[in-house]
Amino acid sequence: MGAMGLAFLTLFIVTFDLATSVGWISPFSINGLEYDLLFARANGQPNGAHIISYLGVVAIAWIVAVKYRDGPFPELFLGGLTGAFLVAIHEGIYIPFYFLEYAQYLDWSLLTNVLKDISMFSEMVLFMFAFKNYPFQKMNLKMFRFPALFFTIYCLDWFFVPVLFGYSPFPITIINNFKYGQTVYMETAYWADPAVNAIEVTSWVFAFILMAVTILRSKSTR
Repeated sequence: MGAMGLAFLTLFIVTFDLATSVGWISPFSINGLEYDLLFARANGQPNGAHIISYLGVVAIAWIVAVKYRDGPFPELFLGGLTGAFLVAIHEGIYIPFYFLEYAQYLDWSLLTNVLKDISMFSEMVLFMFAFKNYPFQKMNLKMFRFPALFFTIYCLDWFFVPVLFGYSPFPITIINNFKYGQTVYMETAYWADPAVNAIEVTSWVFAFILMAVTILRSKSTR
């Protein structure tokens, strides 16, 4: 199998795995649809990421792969890198807000958890470098400055607006901190809160839409 075939297989498997995830319940009832949209997590466990969030990442990969196809063949490598770049934009902006609120609960016993977060942030930086330096890149990194700006505004609202409704600043459902979380899965008090789950899911959907619109309206740089 060639490199292009391997890239296609990887994207296909990830898409199929999400579409058939154990986390889904059913979209054919109001309660099932609400759960799938707001609560369904990819690994079926309380500390998994929302499936809807992941779907945006693979969707942007397919959009780029088709838009920048070379003749009849999709640009699968660029698609995969763009999916990683979406993660980098979301998490790269999200993490500073996360630490701004939750660093107050850290102590030396949580050093391993902090190192995991730093490692994850480092991965986001590597994703950006990989996207920017891809030798067959057809998009200019500067075109994503407005999506990054608008998502930063979203996170600012996420930080301050919930306070007006009785939540703590930047409410989230899962935290990488076993002292703040409620069980081994580190759920917060907001884990079952529909509004907080909606904020988290919408953050990914919003980031996806911002990038998708920017990409679909852009012209190739090569």
